[in-house]
Amino acid sequence: MGPLSPGIGPRPYLDANVVIYVVEGHPDYPGLADALAEGMDAGGLRCITSMLTLAEVLVRPKRERDPVLELAFREFPSPSDAVIVSPITERILDLAAELRAHHNVRLPDAIHAATALVYRCTSFLTNDSALRALPDLNVVLLSQALE
Repeated sequence: MGPLSPGIGPRPYLDANVVIYVVEGHPDYPGLADALAEGMDAGGLRCITSMLTLAEVLVRPKRERDPVLELAFREFPSPSDAVIVSPITERILDLAAELRAHHNVRLPDAIHAATALVYRCTSFLTNDSALRALPDLNVVLLSQALE
């Protein structure tokens, strides 16, 4: 697999499943971590995710009592010039409630989507095709993200 598709733009939102695939590796997306790293290193890619992502990705390492995997997840989304980890603000929660009220979406997905909208992300990188139903969100599935 090659570099990231130009369709994701310079400010993609990383859904929790993408972070899991990057940290753990996934046989269907072997080039994902490298493609994201190359985009960030080149300076053209600034990824956004939510603090909620950390709560979601830590479940498995905590359940399995795997401190090495837990540390890997804690280190990945640490804030930097290339990765913004958004707090869950009142503005995000209000927009998440609006999305839930009108689009029957689960609260975690609504918080992720609202965060992406607040940060005006150019895409929402995920492996969850159900999120395509949300308005004003350029959902890009991982199968479309790598050239």
